[in-house]
Formats: sequence, structure tokens, C-alpha cells
Amino acid sequence: CTVSRLELYASEAVPAPASLDADAVLLASPSGARSLLRGREPNATPPLVAIGPTTAAAIRELGHAPAAIAETPTLAGQVEALRAALKG
Repeated sequence: CTVSRLELYASEAVPAPASLDADAVLLASPSGARSLLRGREPNATPPLVAIGPTTAAAIRELGHAPAAIAETPTLAGQVEALRAALKG
């Protein structure tokens, strides 16, 4: 029996944009939240929407508050959460 290691996925941080010119931002992973929000002042971002509770926890750990959290990580759940965030 031979076992081979295959690297099929790598999560790497990329530089976040200096400004966020958006009505809302949907964050789909804790690593994405960290990459985008690290070093940003709370309340200096558009409304933040989390794809689920784990991502919402990462947003909070960085000192920000999610405007909405998707009830399900489906496209429909994400759209509903974005709508909720935009309604305020």
C-alpha cells in the first residue's frame, strides 16, 4: 500500500483593499474575515455579513460586529442575510 500526499487546497491571505467601497461585505470564512478585518477600526467598514456562526465569531474576535449571519450557508441564506444587513 502506498500513501501519497496531495496538496489540493491552500488558504493564503492576500492583501486587503485599502478602502471598502461597498454597501455590504459577505464574509465566507474565518480566514477571509481575518484577512480583510485585521488592522481595521471597528465601525470603519460597510455592514459585515457572515456565512455562518464560525465566521461571525471570527468577525467578533477582531472587534467588529456582524450586521447579519446567514441562517444557512446556501445562496438563498446568504442573500437573505445580505438583505437583512442592508435594511439595517
